[in-house]
Amino acid sequence: MAGCAVLEATQGVEAIAMAQREMPSLIFLDYCLPGMDGWQVCQVLKNDPRTQAIPVVIISGLDKSDCLALDGPQGADAFIAKPWEVSAIMEILIKFLPGDRRLDHER
Repeated sequence: MAGCAVLEATQGVEAIAMAQREMPSLIFLDYCLPGMDGWQVCQVLKNDPRTQAIPVVIISGLDKSDCLALDGPQGADAFIAKPWEVSAIMEILIKFLPGDRRLDHER
């Protein structure tokens, strides 16, 4: 709907490998993942020089204050609560994607 290509990983280790390989412009990361949780994935991505500049947005059904992934320099760049609204996703896209990658109608 937003004109963005979407890649999907179902586990934390898979998400890290995909991010390192594909170098996405933005990562939406569920806080509760099997294996490595979203906090651990976020830490790995933010500590890796190749991926540390990629904005990470945590999506969770937990309260924002319960999500450790927002704390410290290895933390996520933003948080969206579940159930999320399309408008919240659009705000994130506008905020974090470079101007040349935004939707034409948002320019």
